[in-house]
Amino acid sequence: MPRKTTGLRSAAKAYQQPARENEKQLATLLSARFGAPPDFPIGPGDVLQVSVPGVHELNERTTRVDEDGNISLPLVGTMRAAGLSEDGVRKELKARLGNYMYHPDLDLFVKTFSSRRAAVLGEVHNPGMYTLSGPADTVRELIQRAGGTTDTAAQQIFFTPSVSARSDEVRATNPHRRKGTHKKGVARLTSEPIGATVTVADLPNEAFDTSSSVLTAMVSPLVISLTSGGHENSYLGLPVLPGDTIYVPRAGEVTVTGWVYQPKVLSITPNLTVLGAVAAAGGPLYAGDMTAVRVMRQGDAGQLTAFNTNLEIVKDLDAPDVPVQANDVIEVPYSTLRIPGYAFYYAAQGIVMWAPATVVTHGVP
Repeated sequence: MPRKTTGLRSAAKAYQQPARENEKQLATLLSARFGAPPDFPIGPGDVLQVSVPGVHELNERTTRVDEDGNISLPLVGTMRAAGLSEDGVRKELKARLGNYMYHPDLDLFVKTFSSRRAAVLGEVHNPGMYTLSGPADTVRELIQRAGGTTDTAAQQIFFTPSVSARSDEVRATNPHRRKGTHKKGVARLTSEPIGATVTVADLPNEAFDTSSSVLTAMVSPLVISLTSGGHENSYLGLPVLPGDTIYVPRAGEVTVTGWVYQPKVLSITPNLTVLGAVAAAGGPLYAGDMTAVRVMRQGDAGQLTAFNTNLEIVKDLDAPDVPVQANDVIEVPYSTLRIPGYAFYYAAQGIVMWAPATVVTHGVP
């Protein structure tokens, strides 16, 4: 009997386009972020400490950047700090104090980086908000700081970049974006329903105005593999910027049915494959056909796809095994050539051996 490999090819083809688009967006994001400035700008909520020797009003004075991005200090008054680096704020303060003294000696540092936080959520040991210190804070580093993934974590993560953090990244890849009109401080994204998912390229120009204080759209998450052998594993080195979200989903379950000894629902564990799932269900019955195991899979949009895989050649290491995904249904069919032998064997034993429920109820089709 010729070996069946068409199922493996069709399975790869079914997910080729989404994978390519995901890869393209990840590559663009990685390139943009490695070319970004090494220092994060000051943002709303950050607490700054300013000290000017000889000036009592500014001796170890602390000030918080308000929601509009401004700080207020004696002699200096109100000035905009959001969007500037620490060095930029320091230079602006010295320039303003220059109205009162020659060559002011000023020390400034950020006590609290409230605006420099990213979220790590889902199946990690310590989910929460984490303060970023610089470009060394990558996706891998943040997951490690969150205690690593749990035993029930999927082998991929959903990475959602901050909309405001992507201003320069998107403009760099789409320089001909048409500018829109909007009221200052408000991004008009309300044409999308609440909770709608859009891509960064679909967002209007005003979504990338860093002065905007309202952002109602959500950016589609990108998928990064957590498996060491995955091609996208290199994207775990993607630098994380303030406002990014890293979500590690639960691995979910897979159902094994058909001609196996113990049809069951299995919790997905790391590196679980179709062959491993069938083995965990007790393996195939005598009449089970391992050359045409059917996998039914739900796509991202809810559509159901199906493909066959030949586990006989997988066992012989002549073809790659297929990693399972959440909600997969794996069905081991029967072989018409083995059904007579299956029935004769158990009849000769003088016992009644259970078979899949569909056979007991309706007989072999």
